[in-house]
Amino acid sequence: MIVVKKLAENSPIARDKTFSNEVQNIMALRHGNIVKLVGFCHEGQKKIVQKEGRYILADIYESLLCYEYLPMGSLHKNLFDGMDWNTRFKIIKGICQGLLFLHRVGIIHMDLKPQNILLGDDMEPKIAEFGISRLLDPELTRLNTQDVMGT
Repeated sequence: MIVVKKLAENSPIARDKTFSNEVQNIMALRHGNIVKLVGFCHEGQKKIVQKEGRYILADIYESLLCYEYLPMGSLHKNLFDGMDWNTRFKIIKGICQGLLFLHRVGIIHMDLKPQNILLGDDMEPKIAEFGISRLLDPELTRLNTQDVMGT
């Protein structure tokens, strides 16, 4: 089973020329604590749309992302369901292992929150939602921690 996420039409992400390359990079990630992106579709077409009272022919882009299905939903949904300490430890450890993997391959997630951690049947956590993640420059040795992005 898969989950299909539709990005907003003509979103900056959908129009970005590097969209396909970035998605393919995410698809190449293989780690037990990273949600698997199994496919994507990025299509553009011309449509007649109304803008400011006039009809124009516009390029409309649509992007779909196909992810593995995780039946337990988000950590946010399960956070207050009385998890035992072993399960909490397993989730914390899995998130840390996933982040370590991402950082080792040069990716900063930038939006880590309970809504972006998905849980499998066995409560194994998987980091999801790489919408505002960034690839680290290999020459970068220090991050500026003065800027805050995400939640």
